[in-house]
Order: sequence, then C-alpha cells, then structure tokens
Amino acid sequence: MDKTNNLSTVKEHDLVITHLTGNISVDDVNHWYDDFISVCQPLLDNGQKFKLLVNRLPYQAEHFNVQKTWREKFFNDSLLKQCNAIAFVIESGDVMSHLKETYTSEKVQFFNDYSEAHQWITNFTAS
Repeated sequence: MDKTNNLSTVKEHDLVITHLTGNISVDDVNHWYDDFISVCQPLLDNGQKFKLLVNRLPYQAEHFNVQKTWREKFFNDSLLKQCNAIAFVIESGDVMSHLKETYTSEKVQFFNDYSEAHQWITNFTAS
C-alpha cells in the first residue's frame, strides 16, 4: 500500500475534483474536508451546480472512525443537492457492489479506475 497521501481538491470549470487517498487518519479527513469545503463554498454560496469527482483509491483507513468521520462530513445535503453528477473512484469489492445497488441514480456512478471516472464525469450532461 502506497503510504503517500493525496488530500487535495481543485476546481476546473464546473468540475470539482477531490482526492482523499493513502493511509488516512481522522486528522487527515479533517484537513481534507477544510480544503474541500473551501473550494466548494463559493459554488454553494452562489447556488451554482457542479459535477464532483471523488477519488478514494488507494485508500486505507487508520481506524474505523476514519470512514465514519468522512461520511459525516461528506454526505452534506446542501452539497449533494448542488451536484449535477458525482463519480466515486473506490476499490472494487463488496463495498462498491453495495453502493452500486444503493445509489441507482444515473447521476451517481462508481468506478475503480480514475481515468474512466474522469471521462464519465467530464462528459456527463444533466438532463
């Protein structure tokens, strides 16, 4: 497992790309979220719709509280309501299968390949 963390968020036109990868601690999630929300806040304040690419591969939680902390911070109604589409890059397996079954909206997709996710989200057109 690559121990190098990538806790970054950038905005490119109507696309926000965020990375939360590596060996992650609760402090890392808090640091990531502060950066993430600072990029998203102007969009939220202006009511601007945007697309979101969330890269979490490779990802290893230092403790079970890491995932809980991430979910509590990330799954914010006002944030998610302003997303035209969301692409998640996560590890294949039971979690991905469960998420694909749970989130059946065409605007939420799960990938195990960053390039595929980036291509899908870039080409996504809101109906």
